[in-house]
Amino acid sequence: MDSVQRVASMGDLIEHRGPDQTGHFEQVVDFGQYRVVTKRLSIQDLSIAGNQPMTYQNYVLAFNGEIYNHKEIRRSLGASVSWMSSSDTETIVRAFAQWGVEQTLSRLNGVYSIALWNIATQTLMLARDPMGVKPLYYSRDESGISFSSELKAMTVGRSNSVSIKGLVFYLLFGYVPSPWSLIDGVYKLEPGEVLIFGGSCEEPIRSRRIVSLLWRESTDLPSNFNNRVSLLREILSSAVERQLLSDAPVGVFLSGGIDSTVIASLMASHGSYQSFGLSYSESSPEANSDAFLAEQYSRGLGWRHTTVQLSPATFTTHWEYYIKALDEPIAEPNFIGQILLSQAARNQGIKVVLTGDGADEIFHGYRSYFAVIKGDALNAIPFFGPVAKMSAYIPVLTREFKRNLLGASSVWRKSVSDRFWIIGSVLFDVYTIAGWLGLAPEEIILWVQNLAEAKGQDLTWPQVDDSLSNVERLARLELGTHVADHYNLRLDKATMSQSVEARVPFQDLEVVNIGMRLCQTDKMSKTQGKVILREAFRKELPVQVTERQKQTFQAPLTHWINGPLKPLRRRVWELSDKNPWHEWLSRDTKTAQEAHQLWALMVLDSWMAHYEVSL
Repeated sequence: MDSVQRVASMGDLIEHRGPDQTGHFEQVVDFGQYRVVTKRLSIQDLSIAGNQPMTYQNYVLAFNGEIYNHKEIRRSLGASVSWMSSSDTETIVRAFAQWGVEQTLSRLNGVYSIALWNIATQTLMLARDPMGVKPLYYSRDESGISFSSELKAMTVGRSNSVSIKGLVFYLLFGYVPSPWSLIDGVYKLEPGEVLIFGGSCEEPIRSRRIVSLLWRESTDLPSNFNNRVSLLREILSSAVERQLLSDAPVGVFLSGGIDSTVIASLMASHGSYQSFGLSYSESSPEANSDAFLAEQYSRGLGWRHTTVQLSPATFTTHWEYYIKALDEPIAEPNFIGQILLSQAARNQGIKVVLTGDGADEIFHGYRSYFAVIKGDALNAIPFFGPVAKMSAYIPVLTREFKRNLLGASSVWRKSVSDRFWIIGSVLFDVYTIAGWLGLAPEEIILWVQNLAEAKGQDLTWPQVDDSLSNVERLARLELGTHVADHYNLRLDKATMSQSVEARVPFQDLEVVNIGMRLCQTDKMSKTQGKVILREAFRKELPVQVTERQKQTFQAPLTHWINGPLKPLRRRVWELSDKNPWHEWLSRDTKTAQEAHQLWALMVLDSWMAHYEVSL
């Protein structure tokens, strides 16, 4: 397959990301050729004036995402500019031409994966937004540099073997943190990373841009709590208004929890929108109470609300389609729920949806933040770790209590980064993985330690001073890892598989800037997270929403795995006889942990078979 065919085939595989227009650019250069294919989902300026790739002076821009402050950037570029479109693509390509890469990226408030080609210097710049909302993959080998918004496109024209390090991280955490992927030699840009490749594909210049100029230009927060509440309302309101900017119809994913309900409440001041919620078949009324609250709230606004149901039949009927849409394995079934929501939105003409993703990390909504406080207290107790570990083997203790003791002893007096990755190992233990892959357990432990050290260096998110609490350090780690490479990647792949763009107002840079500066007591009481967020919207939201504890949105997986999904398990089992974990697929599961493990292997084996990725 020659390079022309390969690039065309790569583009065909991501047609769903932009079915409105296909664009091409190519240039013969000193060391070969540069080719790019773009697939446009037209949202800003639906005319051909916004088509891509877009060329201006010496720059050729291929761009996936939205720049929410692009009108402000236009004003900064000067009144004398003669604009050809109202597209944010034109805004940023002109900004690159006038200001250069560094200054332009520092001014952007939006989500993006960018490939910027300089015709004159024959250099390629790749960039991913600071929150990692948009993914960007790349590889560099003897054939040159390849890049794409999806991993599946990177499989074209090459033999694909699994990345052992990526596989280890998936089997530990249920997703693959950047810069790795599950294919050997293919990498993800990290959040806020910039790569610049020069002539002859020399080693890239790497530039970490986690901290934008927004942080450095910010003023101090008000000293009065009520004033901080008012400021948060104002900043969130502005973020939602910015992210409603669209020439295509907009909707909202409404779960019934406080995060998405806040977004819907702020949207309501700008008009009437459609909302979409998820429920589960064969589940208890308590498990579906969020779906009920979402429908009630939406109808109270006078909106049209659609509830889609996730059932075992959904999985078994369309399993191969979902694996293809997934693109890179993520070990949780709710990905398919997000696809269903996106299908419902697109079927009703919606191209853009707002979601509440990211609020839990910024405003400390998870119980894990309370566990950190408890862990800090246990660290002060002499010999607690060894004693807890020994006590975990007392026969009369319950299985759950023993597991809690072992968990507490494993993180006793360890750094927040180490605690984060140890607790985050939600699937298989190091020794099981080492046995499957023929690795030394110590090697895997070293990989995790190096990962923790590298990610721990990203704690330079906006902060008042250097005295960050461990809770705040954990929140920053989660924003840079779980949110970027798990939740955001899952949301992007699910929505874009249906040609829908998801926007996340809680991850708007100005919201993050304020949210990460708030003190811990603004966010957490002794019993509840998101204190300031609840207070900011207490008057207009139902008390059932503002006072409700965090709910975990998961399908009744244990019941499904042992019952209606058994035929699907058998199908996957027949695909995976060469994989060392093959016998696990025939096991019955007794706990939620075992069901989660089995599900993760089902997804992994199906993905490897579909894309012909060998171990």
